[in-house]
Amino acid sequence: MDLNIPERIHIAPVGYEFERIVDSALSYKADRVILIGHEEDGDEEKERLRDIVEVLEAEGLEVETTVCDIFDLYSSLGEIGELITKFEDDEIYVNVSTGSKVTAIAGMIACMV
Repeated sequence: MDLNIPERIHIAPVGYEFERIVDSALSYKADRVILIGHEEDGDEEKERLRDIVEVLEAEGLEVETTVCDIFDLYSSLGEIGELITKFEDDEIYVNVSTGSKVTAIAGMIACMV
């Protein structure tokens, strides 16, 4: 007997936030977290992303990373939309309190569509 239980997938663009990503993923019991980094991140931003991944994995969560231009509406909308489609049989949560204002708008639009 194969049980199809949907996973709780959290999609979170990564800007300057740490706690907003980690706390919400843990509080809302994410099964998997997909972090969207900026494709032109510098060393400081890449280190922040690595720190987030380390904390989430230490808590036993599956973590994936991807990149897009988080300051471009169409790039952000496309990436978030593709992730929602990829995991359409699961429960999807898009964190609009992280990343840029553009990713917040893109996340809202993608969720409405």
